[in-house]
Amino acid sequence: MAPFLDDNENTSATQQKYGDWRDDFYEKGYVVLKGVVPKERALKYRNKMMDWLGTFPNDFDINKPETWTKENLPQSFKNGMYLNYCAAHEKYVWEARQ
Repeated sequence: MAPFLDDNENTSATQQKYGDWRDDFYEKGYVVLKGVVPKERALKYRNKMMDWLGTFPNDFDINKPETWTKENLPQSFKNGMYLNYCAAHEKYVWEARQ
């Protein structure tokens, strides 16, 4: 969770600049650390996510990009963030956290 500031606080006086990923975290609430997960592991998790998407009763087919439409995918938030369906508790997600 991003740091919380009271409405009465002066943000310019309380925000310390670090010159690294912490500045993005403070400003955006998240950070992208490139190269932290090796490419082969990232692709493994991506493939597992695509397999998960294929478990829904729709016409989504990983091998047919023309089926990758809103109608064939479960409801998502901000371009593919799945906050419902217990997605955060799928096995591959827990593996990625380790």
